[in-house]
Amino acid sequence: MPRDIPVGNQTSDDDPDSPCLLVNFRTDYSFGEVYYPRVGTDNHTGGARWRLGVFVASRGFAWLDGPDVKRTLDYGENELVTKVSCEIPSIKVTVECEDFVDSTLPVFVRTCKIYDNDALRSTGPLIAKLFFFATPCMGAREGGNTATYDPDIGGVLCFNRDRYMLITGASGSLEKFAVDDYTVKWRLKNAYQAEEDLVRRLCETGRLDKDAVRHGTVETAVQINVDPKTRAASLVLVFGRSENELNATLDDALTTGGITNLRNRTRQHWKRWMSSRLKAGFAADLRPEAARLYNRSLLVVRTHCDNGGAILAAVDWSVHADQKESYSYCWMRDAGLCAESLSRNKCPEIAEKLFRFGLKIVENAKKPFFYQKYCSDGTVGSGWMGRIDQSTGKPTLPIQQDETAILLWAIGRHHELHPQFDSTRVNIIRHLVFPAADWICQWRLPCGLPRPSTDLWEERFGVHLHTVVCVWAALSEASKLANQFEDPARVSRYESALDEIRHAVAEYFPLMECGWVPRMRHVEGDEIIPLVDDDRVLDAASAAMFQMGFPEGRQSLFPLKHVESTMEAVRRLLWIEKGVGGVARYQNDQFQLQSDVEYGPGITGNPWIICTLWLAEYDIWMAKKKSDLLEAREAFNWVVDYAALESGILAEQVHPTTGEPLSVSPLAWSHTTYLSVVQKFETKRRSLQEMKRDAHVRKVSSASQIAMNTSF
Repeated sequence: MPRDIPVGNQTSDDDPDSPCLLVNFRTDYSFGEVYYPRVGTDNHTGGARWRLGVFVASRGFAWLDGPDVKRTLDYGENELVTKVSCEIPSIKVTVECEDFVDSTLPVFVRTCKIYDNDALRSTGPLIAKLFFFATPCMGAREGGNTATYDPDIGGVLCFNRDRYMLITGASGSLEKFAVDDYTVKWRLKNAYQAEEDLVRRLCETGRLDKDAVRHGTVETAVQINVDPKTRAASLVLVFGRSENELNATLDDALTTGGITNLRNRTRQHWKRWMSSRLKAGFAADLRPEAARLYNRSLLVVRTHCDNGGAILAAVDWSVHADQKESYSYCWMRDAGLCAESLSRNKCPEIAEKLFRFGLKIVENAKKPFFYQKYCSDGTVGSGWMGRIDQSTGKPTLPIQQDETAILLWAIGRHHELHPQFDSTRVNIIRHLVFPAADWICQWRLPCGLPRPSTDLWEERFGVHLHTVVCVWAALSEASKLANQFEDPARVSRYESALDEIRHAVAEYFPLMECGWVPRMRHVEGDEIIPLVDDDRVLDAASAAMFQMGFPEGRQSLFPLKHVESTMEAVRRLLWIEKGVGGVARYQNDQFQLQSDVEYGPGITGNPWIICTLWLAEYDIWMAKKKSDLLEAREAFNWVVDYAALESGILAEQVHPTTGEPLSVSPLAWSHTTYLSVVQKFETKRRSLQEMKRDAHVRKVSSASQIAMNTSF
């Protein structure tokens, strides 16, 4: 099930060990992931469903994630505080909720207000209770957990080694935390417990049994009575890396003023953060919904940025049930693109953290390149890229070379926007950029092209057009940096490699008779072999040709007509004509095919948000007058109308006929691409306006001069 409305408290603190908390929800509003103290690691739900339910006296019980509940999930304006409504016909109430993670402390709060929908109810207060059900897997460990009611701190304490969570709440007075009832059971039946699923069934009766402690694989629930006057109650989760740290956090939360003050300061924090990054009049030419999605994307990307520097591709464990795996890793490609976009959006500190994170990885590994993906603590993530070429039996690197290249390109772009030569920046350039660029120069075929690696889609092994362009762009940036650092030997090395790559591209990536440039070339030994059918497939990732192949002050990597012909082919052949629209990754894409769709001409795959926005980016790049931006504006409207959830969350791809989100959601790459392309739209729009104004001024000036000359 897709995820929605993540909330977190990542900070701009320079301490990479500063803990942070992220809570992610399924689209049915059950808890999906709870990460602490690093984003992307230690998911304390273990992939299980944590739930909140409501019991109303004389009417019964219902879960907020139940099938008959009518839900709307959204955020408040420019803040990471949710705004959720759950209408529950079975018990005739509407529950309105706000979720947030405190901006400073690892404390999650959900405040619920109950509204009675029964017009025939007799006078008197509505008697209601909240029930929170959880299967704590502290430290992402299913076994070895303890859950115990602790009367001194007013809730159920869950812990496993160095991961602690307190489940508590508030009713009436929001300055005091406590629960009104509780239970703890084993999650699985065993010699001491004959049945499973006992806690859920207890919740649905509206009464718990004060069973106080279990260990191993556990489940628990707490009851929080709804205050009859305010009709409100709150769930509170407090986290720590030790019991002392948790208790200190709890004391801080209470002395700060309780839930009301936590909510107020969190709202103020995010509004200040957003206001400092938004320009007056920005995106004024777009629909309000498209402009709002830009703001929302900025916040969603922020939730994926760990305090230690990693930028996670996603925080979605939806594939965990089948594969025991997740997308909660840092791919340097996705992260580098995020950093470059954030750097252009007044968030240089986030980009700088990522670059320090990359430097630490390279220095610890003593290898000048990046593997497929990393955990947010900097350790190598799981991967499916082998270290042997099975066709030849020879060793190979389990890498996607575009990942190393894109991070170098992002550092160069960042340095150009925010130039400084403090020790941190100098270390990043000297000990990350230069060694990696040196390796890129060496790790090439005799023809000059990069050696084969896996493509950006993680499906094919070869020399890929996208990778070649990324490598060329990375060396272009590295050459500029080497020049600034007065390193003529490196400048010469990088420039020689750039020339060799350019000549090889002209030979091996020509414009084919079909009207586009091949997406890849296969290699046998060290030689490029003649084109095969798989090489000739049209791929939206060819957008890299214009995205990185035309740097300022340097001869372009491709003739313009090659770019135009290829991108127009993308528009013509990869657009989903028979469905909701959008652009597929490539012809006859087989990934995530839906059983209720007849694929073929007009539906050559599922529409991907990034691919659709790449086509918009091309239209912006080519625009010569304001009317040329209409296609790009329509692409933003497509994202809003067909791809985004009501909350503004963007998945990886969508169903080609219904628009329902498919695969991981939210995907940082989708939100980053939206940010980046809207930024470029605004830059081009303003540039065209200035050109038009300057032309008008010149015309008026010329007319005035003629009039003056005529008068004499």
